Amino acid sequence: MPLDPGALRALFPSLGCLTIFSTAEGEGATAVVTAARAALASPLLPHGPEAVRMDHLLVQVIGGPSLTTGDCQAAVALLRAELGGDRVTLLGARMDGTLEGKARVSVLGASPPAPPGKVKAVKGKRPSKASVDASQQMFVFALEQNLRRGLFGGTEPTLFNGEDVDVPTYLRKGIRIQPS
Repeated sequence: MPLDPGALRALFPSLGCLTIFSTAEGEGATAVVTAARAALASPLLPHGPEAVRMDHLLVQVIGGPSLTTGDCQAAVALLRAELGGDRVTLLGARMDGTLEGKARVSVLGASPPAPPGKVKAVKGKRPSKASVDASQQMFVFALEQNLRRGLFGGTEPTLFNGEDVDVPTYLRKGIRIQPS
């Protein structure tokens, strides 16, 4: 699904957002809703006392030629009831002729990080502070310097003759690679 960068920025309003992701497939007359339920049951999502409501949701629905707007709205309503999305919910839907009688639903959720010393509200419960691991690094958007250094972005540079040899030569020397 093509996504406008501004829309993606609305989903991730700041660095260090708490994020969730799930994807699933469904089959039959209610394939989209079945896929949404399967996505909610995915082990990729936190369940039980770990479950968190997201402020922002991005839902992608891919279905066969029989995909309807009503199917997509039902899936979004189900996902919002369980995961949140009260501030921003973006829906992308498209038809794929190879998915006759099937559907795929993917959901990406994000919430701004809780202020220091506070814990994000959980569905119906408040987690203990012991459940928050302060040493765990939060996801941040890649910075230009880290993109150039790839896997070595968080380490000290390895310098040889004043050049960072962790950066591939074609990037260090500014060599353009021609597409084949």
